[in-house]
This record gives sequence, C-alpha cells and structure tokens, in this order.
Amino acid sequence: MERFYSLKEASPLCGYKPRTLRQMCYDKRLAFIKTLGGHFRLPESELMRLVGRKPAPPNSGAMIYARVSSAENSSNLDTQAKRLTEYCIAKGVPIREVIKETASGINDKRPKLLKMLEKIRLLRPALLVVEHKDRLARIGASYIEAAIRPFGCAIEVVNPAETEKDDLMTDLVSIITSFCARYYGQRRARRKTDRIIAELKSKNGDSREKGA
Repeated sequence: MERFYSLKEASPLCGYKPRTLRQMCYDKRLAFIKTLGGHFRLPESELMRLVGRKPAPPNSGAMIYARVSSAENSSNLDTQAKRLTEYCIAKGVPIREVIKETASGINDKRPKLLKMLEKIRLLRPALLVVEHKDRLARIGASYIEAAIRPFGCAIEVVNPAETEKDDLMTDLVSIITSFCARYYGQRRARRKTDRIIAELKSKNGDSREKGA
C-alpha cells in the first residue's frame, strides 16, 4: 500500500518548503489527495518523482551520519561531522546531507536516524558514511545495512577502531538503567544503576593499579 506524506513531512525529503509544495498543489503541478480536514497529502510515488527532479542523480553522493551518546560531548559531535565531511571532500564524493544526533547507540527510536533511513529510501545516495560502525548502532548495524542495500546505498566506515571509552560508558549506563527499570521499577532504577556503575569503576581502578 502506497504511503502518503504531509507537506511538512515531504519538505525535508525533497528540499522544497511546505508553502512551495502547497502552491504546486494549487497549480496542479503535483498529484495529491486531500484529507477530510482539507490537508494536502502527497503519494510516495509523486514525492519520488519530485526528488528525481533535483540536481543530484540517484545512487550518487553520500549522506553523513555523526552521533555522540551524551550532550556533554556536543563539541565532539561537531568535530566528528567535520572529519567525515573532510573525508568525503578528499575522496571527491558529493555530500548530499550531514545528519548529527545526540542519542545512545542502543536506542532504536532515534528520530534523526529514522528520518535519515526514510531519506535514503527516497534520495538513493550511494554511500552512508560513518566514523565507526557503532556510531550508527551499537547493536544491529547489520540490520540497517541490509535495510538500505536494496536502495543502492552502502555503509562506508572511515575508522574501524572502537569509539571512545566515555561514549561506551554512557551506553553501558543506558543499558543498565533500562534493565534496572524493568526489574526494580522506575524509582529504584537510578539508585541501583549508580551503585552498579560505582562498582564497575572501582573494579576498573583496582585492575589498573594491579597492572601498574
């Protein structure tokens, strides 16, 4: 069944402002339907046709995805996006879009990631460029890779090394908090998480002293 998009949803996908799309509907330059409330809806086939008019041809260029787990690392997010941009420029790959997101790598409800996957389906870039594979997803990156492959898009990992320990610790806290919340309840979850993290840090400190 074909999906229909509101003008607000279609705008970032095709590059036209909602008021421009609305005027195109009034001028009958776009195929559309109207809801009972009088709102315009664009069918997916029409949106893809509209995207096809844009200068960048399908299966060309790259979309960049940069992510950090915590807002405390916002400067690292900008630096990460800059490195990826410079990488694409050095390779001579046109950049279709740069997406930056602050969210845990184990969160499967990242709004910018989900919007990016929707854009890949419509814009058909050749590459999705990430610094580390776990920047895309700590768990399940292979599923994302499989989801975008039918649209001619491949994941390109710039640096296969592991991400920073602080970022890993933030995701670890998210995992423990989630499981504690389910097992102990929301009120006790934070206290239980703090105790577990304190123990992990203590053991990590002891192992470092022994290795010194």
